[in-house]
Formats: sequence, structure tokens, C-alpha cells
Amino acid sequence: LAKVIARFAGLPIAKSDVPVEVTILSDGRGEGWTRMFGTQRMWSRLSDSHRRLQERLGPIVLTFDLTAESERIVWSLHNARLAWTPLPISWLLICAASESIENGRYCFDVSAHVRGIGLIVHYRGWLVERES
Repeated sequence: LAKVIARFAGLPIAKSDVPVEVTILSDGRGEGWTRMFGTQRMWSRLSDSHRRLQERLGPIVLTFDLTAESERIVWSLHNARLAWTPLPISWLLICAASESIENGRYCFDVSAHVRGIGLIVHYRGWLVERES
């Protein structure tokens, strides 16, 4: 069931030590992020929603509060919905994400669990800017 949910949201399947390439395209309404996990494509749209960060992954929309901590930014899930239907995150979804700068590299750690089902996605690593 976890794999079905991950596929539905367009999340990558589980692998270890996969190169990640990220392309960010910005417009007046937000940013489109394309993440390539090896040959697997994950696309999401990030935008501002009433001073919160909203991320759309296919039909799933997640809204996060961002908190600056020492040396990192923590994303805390505020609410979630499937299309226009709110999802009861308090008993259904556990989502954690953080980003930081370590040794001059942008680092990330993202995970999502569904209670009673288990881990849906977890990816972590770092990015370096590619010379054009």
C-alpha cells in the first residue's frame, strides 16, 4: 500500500545511493521543482499560501510551516489535502523535512509516513551547483 501511495503522489521508488539532479523554474506564482533520482522524475510545485509553504505533488497538496533553527530550516506539516478534500494529518500523516548548509553544501532530509501503513518516502543528501 505504501508503494501505491508513493506512485500516486509521483514519489521515487526506494533505492540507495542515487544521484539527484534538481531543476527549479520560477514564475510569478511560485516554483516548479523537478527532481531526478537517477532516471526517476519527481515533480512538485511550491508556492506561498497565507505565509506558509504549499507543495503540490500530483493531486496531493501539503502545507508547511517553516521554522528557522540553528543552522537549519525545519518544515512542519500544517495540513494536507487530496485535491479539495482535507486529510486528517493528526492521525494519518507524519511528514518531516529539514534543510541546512553543511561544509558549503545545501543538505536535505525528507520523510513521510502514514500511520498503519509505514514509510512512504525518505530521501536525504546534498546538492552542489552545476556549472552551466
